[in-house]
Amino acid sequence: MLRRTALSCNVRQLSSVVFGQNCSLSLSVPVDANLAALRSASRMADPEKPKQPMTPWIGFLNDYRSQNKSENRKPTETMKLASAKWKVMSSAEREPWDKPYEAAKAKYQVEVKEYVDSGKRDAWKRDPEKPKRPMSGYLRYAQTLRAQNSHLSICEQSKAAGAKWKSLSEAERQEHNMVYKKEKEVFDVEMKKYKESGKEDKWKEKVGLAGKDTKTKEQKAALKAKEAAARAKIKLKEKNAALKAKAAAAKAKMQLKTENAAKGKEADAKAKLKLKEKHAALRTRRKAATDKQRLRVKKLEDAFKQARSDTKQYVSAARNADKDATRLPGNAKLAKAAERAKASLKKAELKLDAAESKVRDAKAKLRAL
Repeated sequence: MLRRTALSCNVRQLSSVVFGQNCSLSLSVPVDANLAALRSASRMADPEKPKQPMTPWIGFLNDYRSQNKSENRKPTETMKLASAKWKVMSSAEREPWDKPYEAAKAKYQVEVKEYVDSGKRDAWKRDPEKPKRPMSGYLRYAQTLRAQNSHLSICEQSKAAGAKWKSLSEAERQEHNMVYKKEKEVFDVEMKKYKESGKEDKWKEKVGLAGKDTKTKEQKAALKAKEAAARAKIKLKEKNAALKAKAAAAKAKMQLKTENAAKGKEADAKAKLKLKEKHAALRTRRKAATDKQRLRVKKLEDAFKQARSDTKQYVSAARNADKDATRLPGNAKLAKAAERAKASLKKAELKLDAAESKVRDAKAKLRAL
């Protein structure tokens, strides 16, 4: 896990070399929090690194605590009271703490700049005599594109370089990879000499890392053993829980089977009663529909009878009008009366046919019921 963490850091460092600043690369690298804590705790702080001055608020808080020791308050209560007082203080009232801080801050900034410019910070982070790993073929190629992609953001430059690298032919890639291969051979030789010279051990001893690798490995092994024991314990607990759940399920199944057997007859009786009620309801609906249809048939038959009676009257009226018009052929009034009588007779016959058709359809529907 520590190797993966180191790999993540190396990739970010190489990205800063290629693009001139840090790039927030999206790397999904798992990190063991416990081992990371062990590694960070193993390095000493550089004794030559300037100490940051105490802020005005911290200075005021320390003075407030000293002045109110006799109150015997809890630390959290003292913190709250001091914070409330600090917030309402004016600039003039804060000056006894602000002024010394500003002077100490200015001095600190000068000391930090001297510390960084001297190379002591970099030497504490990384041994200056340790050989530098050469850039890979891809990173070397990406560095050549930096100038033409300067208008892009750092991550956009990385994406563009990745896309162009993929589009290169194998021969073009090999040209960059061969340079890396030669430099890597030189690096491996220099790295071997560096380790054999004892310089690495001296630097580790200087920064407090001597003997820490062995200790970290032992702690890592102990932590893994502890985690394995915890996983085994959880697995056993889950197994026992599964067996218990299985037994409970079998018991519930048997109980359900017994209850179902006891309720079988009752369920059958309920089903038969429900079916009987359903048939009774169906018969009731059918009888109601039949009665309704019979009533409709009767109404339609009455309407048919009335239409037939009306038709007979229209037939008689048409015959009489026709006789009158025949007896006096020159009488226009009688001729028009005869035509009106024939038209009325035709309408009556159509009405009679419609009434007869309705009666026939209604009786067919009644028979279907």
